[in-house]
Amino acid sequence: MDDSAVLHHQYLVVFRAGSASIVPWGRGLQVNALHLDGRSVITIRTRYVDKGLESPLPGDLWVEVKGDAESIEHAVSTMGSAAATILTVVAFATNAAIGDMEPELAFDCTPGVKERAFLQSLLPEERPILGRGRRVPDDAVYALMWAIEGYRAAHGEFERLIRAMAQYRLALNHWKWGHETMSTAHLYMGMEALTKVVLRKRLLESNSSEEELAREMGIDPMSLGPGERLSTLLDAAIRRKVLFCGDDECHRSAKKASDGFEHGFMPFEEVREHALLVRDKTAAYLRTAILDLLEKELGQEHREALLSPPFSKPIGKWPLVKYARGELVGEADALADAEMEYPLMKWRSAIKAAQMDEDGEYQLVVEETLSPRLGDGVQFRLKSFEVWQP
Repeated sequence: MDDSAVLHHQYLVVFRAGSASIVPWGRGLQVNALHLDGRSVITIRTRYVDKGLESPLPGDLWVEVKGDAESIEHAVSTMGSAAATILTVVAFATNAAIGDMEPELAFDCTPGVKERAFLQSLLPEERPILGRGRRVPDDAVYALMWAIEGYRAAHGEFERLIRAMAQYRLALNHWKWGHETMSTAHLYMGMEALTKVVLRKRLLESNSSEEELAREMGIDPMSLGPGERLSTLLDAAIRRKVLFCGDDECHRSAKKASDGFEHGFMPFEEVREHALLVRDKTAAYLRTAILDLLEKELGQEHREALLSPPFSKPIGKWPLVKYARGELVGEADALADAEMEYPLMKWRSAIKAAQMDEDGEYQLVVEETLSPRLGDGVQFRLKSFEVWQP
């Protein structure tokens, strides 16, 4: 076979991503790049790390993409974009964070060629970090992908839907104490991305003009003020009355948090105060609005499943936080060991046993060893050992 005759070789690219969305052991998701090109096949699994325990521990998400490309660089770029779209849908369905992908391996797998391009990047050694995770509901994920495709075929919408989901995924990646401003800003941008989709659907279903719909929503097209545009007022009404379900207080605070952060006209502490009030409600409104749009294509059963526990509650990708709380006891003023700047504990944490049940839940035995590094005459009295989830 003449290599020069092959205009597009076949490549396989492997990506990794930190993830709170976990694919059960021995299973995987396989899709055709959300049917964007009909060629790239994407397989998603969780990589399980063998630490010599009873059960392997979940590590990063493993994303394998196989398809045609002009070069190995082109393969990494285009296949990465296709895989990112799929991961956005998976994170949205699971309501659990999936971090940024990193390309780990790429090579030419075209049958019959003699020389093949190869690329490998050096990534940190994978190690399981104790934290919350959630099993990917594979049936619902497949149903959601087909629903998005069906909605695009029926209404010509795709980019804005995916954009809104991508903003939701970015919000999940900041779902942690102290990151409320970033989460809320992305959620409100998701609302803005979804606005035109909802507006066009309303116009189509009611067979109305923008002027007629505006009147239904309490806007008089004949009494616009200087510089006011009907489309802008209608967009704002759609967000407030439809996407935020008439919750004016939540809409107002979410908008202030997003605009104050984006445009820098509000003290950061005040921005965060607004975000703290409405982050969770805004997330619920956005996710419900997207699923409501797709209800006909998705089906009531899958919609209700994705809006019910455990998938109704967002979770981020952060490790569990551990605290040793107690008292330093002694009359000495030199609290730290002579070789240390501060009084502290040398802390070693080890997983001694890990067992996974049929439902994918883990029972862990963890050993914590605290070695005080304190000044002469100073002791540490442990009062509590605490483990907190973000």
